Amino acid sequence: MEARLAEIKQKERMLRKWMDARRIQAVALSLQSSFAWATAGGDSKIGMATEMGCATLIITGSSEKSGGSYLLVNNIEAQRLQAEQLPPGHYIPLIYPWYQPDQAEQRIKELAGSGSLAGDTPLYQAQAVLPELARLRYALHPSEQERYRIIGADAAQVARCTLQEIQTGQSEYEMAAIAAHHLLDTELQPALILVAADERIAQYRHPLPTENRLKRAVLLVICARRWGLIASVSRLAHFGTLPDDMARRHRAVCRVDAELISRTRAGAEVKEIFQAAQQVYGQTGFPDEWKLHHQGGATGYTSRDYKGSPDSSEVVLMGQAFAWNPSIAGTKSEDTVLVTNAMPEILTADPDWPMITVETVRGSINRPDILIR
Repeated sequence: MEARLAEIKQKERMLRKWMDARRIQAVALSLQSSFAWATAGGDSKIGMATEMGCATLIITGSSEKSGGSYLLVNNIEAQRLQAEQLPPGHYIPLIYPWYQPDQAEQRIKELAGSGSLAGDTPLYQAQAVLPELARLRYALHPSEQERYRIIGADAAQVARCTLQEIQTGQSEYEMAAIAAHHLLDTELQPALILVAADERIAQYRHPLPTENRLKRAVLLVICARRWGLIASVSRLAHFGTLPDDMARRHRAVCRVDAELISRTRAGAEVKEIFQAAQQVYGQTGFPDEWKLHHQGGATGYTSRDYKGSPDSSEVVLMGQAFAWNPSIAGTKSEDTVLVTNAMPEILTADPDWPMITVETVRGSINRPDILIR
């Protein structure tokens, strides 16, 4: 708990420094992603179909002495959040009756006083500055990095267990259900589950599961969330002898992925990373495949904080997480990585998964092969 409070206070210092520069009196954090970041892993989720949380954090003042940290929450959720999601005593509770939501806006106005109010949404008439607030969380705190390692390892295991368990004849819905079971059984929240069997792998880049039944090949994509952080993983399995063309395409996409990962170093320009990947697409005989799907990008408390592009203005930060996801019709490669002083650390690495070793100018990188069943 002491380490968690230290992380929370450091983040509040970051917020107040940003508030000083913008001359903002109070900032309201209402999104689940913002809540999780600011509270070092707290969960404000009720519904899974929205990014809005059930409570709002309010940070005021220019320093810890002159400001405060508040939890604005209705009477339904107040006791549970304070008991199960937040460190005791740090946040001053502002509890209002669920049937009188106007009281919430009045409380925020009182805290902001005559000063300006900013927020990650325009809720409570706040100035919406989500892009600026999101940048504060790009470089992950050491404790966040440790949590991410745990999440990544668990997400990789879920993908492997799912693809080892599925059987031919099952529908994509059934396979998605197996993945969801393993996610929840591992205390991971399913932020995304995509499943494609056979011809649908090549037809669609975002294959929501259907009644289509597995014959030979399957692609599984999961985004697994715990403590607010999201780990993205894509894996393929094939029953029987792997066709030469599928093997060729997968080797090619692994080369693209290895290039993206190897170049994801602190200080690197995202557009240059992307342009290098474009060149590998061409070198492997698939020059236009990058146009058919985004290639992934920065991640953390959202599945993608921003996507890479040929003209991106973003620069990679030390301690930032990325999930590149290059694809070539019929195959895909994706893991979540952490920027370090050396080669990026693959957070979703799985020592029990078959691998392909790819040589890059910056060293060798292992990429997940297709699991043969």
